[in-house]
Amino acid sequence: MELQRAEDARHGPMSADAAPAEPVQSIGGTKGVPGGMESAVWPPSRSLAIRVVVAGLLLGAVGAGLVGLRYAWTGAAPLPPAWPGLGPRAGALLGIADAVLFAPLLETALMVYLLLGLRWCKVPRQFLPVVSALIWALLHYITYRDAQRLWTLVPFYVFSVALLGFPKIRSNRAFLSVSAIHAIMNLVISLVTWALAAGQP
Repeated sequence: MELQRAEDARHGPMSADAAPAEPVQSIGGTKGVPGGMESAVWPPSRSLAIRVVVAGLLLGAVGAGLVGLRYAWTGAAPLPPAWPGLGPRAGALLGIADAVLFAPLLETALMVYLLLGLRWCKVPRQFLPVVSALIWALLHYITYRDAQRLWTLVPFYVFSVALLGFPKIRSNRAFLSVSAIHAIMNLVISLVTWALAAGQP
């Protein structure tokens, strides 16, 4: 009995049905688990998949709407994605594949390292998405020499915010989720652009 009292005094009373302590959650993951391990899992959860699809469709709708407004305002046929040196149909199909697969993967990978570089340059976290979006919008404008490309400021701000919302932006889950948002957006815009161009006499 004296021994039990001494143990209670040192550790507090314990009952037979006392539950073990719950694992502590941290920004990098669950305590005791290497930080960010959960974020490296793919496929995503159902809720994350829904958010990815909705974000991609909304951004695609905005981009497609801008294409439609420009077409209605100027009457100029939009230029669908195309692959040089191929026929119209094959070139358009490969152009869309490029816009939906290659571009999102490459640009998301580059965006990860851009954000890491901006962090290294001590850019405040709240300004990271804005600076990243400005850089990407400027790059798109320089590449295509088209003022409408400046609208990419909006989606790249969303992509940057999405990447920074993950515990580790270099995880598979962050990379593939943002790439998927980008791919869905590009698919919607490409299909609308292709449809408008195909309707030209």
